[in-house]
Amino acid sequence: MAAERSLSLVRQGPRAEDKRGARAEVDRARASVRRANLRLADTKVRAPFPGTVMQKLVVEGTNVTGGSPQGTTLCVFADISVLRALVDVPEGDLPRVRAGQDARVFVRAHPARAFAGRVTNVFPFVDARSRNGKVEIEVPNATADLVPGMFVKVEIDPTIQASKPSGSGTGRI
Repeated sequence: MAAERSLSLVRQGPRAEDKRGARAEVDRARASVRRANLRLADTKVRAPFPGTVMQKLVVEGTNVTGGSPQGTTLCVFADISVLRALVDVPEGDLPRVRAGQDARVFVRAHPARAFAGRVTNVFPFVDARSRNGKVEIEVPNATADLVPGMFVKVEIDPTIQASKPSGSGTGRI
């Protein structure tokens, strides 16, 4: 008896209210997909400061979720409008180098050009093996002719009377 009733219901097919409910669910799902596609089309990733993309960690079309507390790193940006060169200066020249002194920075990529810089820090130690001290030079880079990682040669102009630069060194931007 129960089997006959079940067979009869199967032969009748779905009820009208079941069909309406299923259609309404499909319509809601389609509307949800349309909203998601609109949000996706409006999605733009912007850095919190002007800068240069130094490294892309994802490619267009990659599915990214924001569930992590740290977020998902898409790109590495850097502001390279001002760079810092960390250079080694021989310990004999180190006493004549002071923060605020002008410096000239040279790179192989632009052999005929000297980039103006300024000493921002003379670190208070000398490496025991190389007998060099570390000096930091800040170099304006508005035209982006310098890029991080370049090897540099630096001449530091003295603020005291001397016929030669008070120090010179090599290092990296």
